[in-house]
Amino acid sequence: MGHLVRLHSGKGLRLSRHLAVLSLFVVTACGSEHADRAAAARLHVKNAVAALDKNDFVRALSAASLAVSYDPLDAKARDLLLRVRLTALATTPQAVRVDDAADLEYQAETMPVRDAAHANVYKTARAYFALARRDTKGAEALAREAVAAKGDWAPAHVALAQALLDGNKPVDASNEFEAALKADPANTQALLGEGKLATAKNEPDKAIPLLEKAAGLRDDAAVHLALGTAYWAKQRAREAGEQLQRATLLEPKNGDAHLQLGNFLYLTNQDEAAQREFQLANELGQQVQGTFGLAMVLARGKQYAQAARLFEAVAGADATLVGAIYQAGLARESAGERDAAVQLYRIFAQRAAQNPAESQRVQDANARAERLAQTPAPKAVAPAAAAPKAAKKP
Repeated sequence: MGHLVRLHSGKGLRLSRHLAVLSLFVVTACGSEHADRAAAARLHVKNAVAALDKNDFVRALSAASLAVSYDPLDAKARDLLLRVRLTALATTPQAVRVDDAADLEYQAETMPVRDAAHANVYKTARAYFALARRDTKGAEALAREAVAAKGDWAPAHVALAQALLDGNKPVDASNEFEAALKADPANTQALLGEGKLATAKNEPDKAIPLLEKAAGLRDDAAVHLALGTAYWAKQRAREAGEQLQRATLLEPKNGDAHLQLGNFLYLTNQDEAAQREFQLANELGQQVQGTFGLAMVLARGKQYAQAARLFEAVAGADATLVGAIYQAGLARESAGERDAAVQLYRIFAQRAAQNPAESQRVQDANARAERLAQTPAPKAVAPAAAAPKAAKKP
């Protein structure tokens, strides 16, 4: 029995030693694996920073995401991932689709505590979040803080310009776009913004070089739309059409792109194609302007009654589009509906009386209403007498 006890005790000792060795092996292996993963995380962090410095957000996002996946407890990697996402939003907000905007905005508020060196990034991102909420004053204040934090960072000036545009301050906005281009001559957002402002001021010769440069830097629907509009202002119809077509190809579900292409096609007498584009615009959220375009096509196709109904629907949907009332009057007049036309002309003249841009059409509407009112209404045509029935044969 004692022998058995000694033998059992020996086996127990050998088993304990074996377990201790095995445990040491496991700990060593786990430690080695953790070290490997930490090293991989550091490598991806380094690659993410390098890509971010080049504004290569796709590569930076991929590298930062991998860093976090290799070492989820690495606070530096987690903060870098947030900085990449927020920098991408601050630099190219139109290209970012954010599902968790509320969470990202909160992170933008808290990040400067841990990363004060990039406060300009976080304030710029917050400015765009404010613009999305239509908080123009808040956006302007945040963008000014971003500019103050780093005056030579172009995206901060672009964000400020966008806020100023939303606040109806185009001159100040232009100054900020120019400041952005001084800091970064290849900033496509600033090129686009300044180009659109130049077109709006009827300066296509200034707008076209800016927008052509932007188009060469980024194949973007908004850039092609703006460039097409500038080309059309210079009567460069073929190039305008190519740019507008390119915009719809890049963003097939962009209602504004289809609307602008429809306008171009209508103005170049391509009514069938224009009707298709206006219908698409209508289906993609541009109901009022798309319907107006459809009505114009129908009126030119002499489908006056249908066109008038659409013009009246537009005027009812948006009271600011008083021109639709004038067009409805023309359509009713062309359809021979004298009284309806007179009423529409008078409504238009009353509503547009204080608008200098409509002065010529107001005069025309008054003249048409007066002329039609003095024209006798067409007499009702008596129904034709029924033909006598043929006598029955006996």
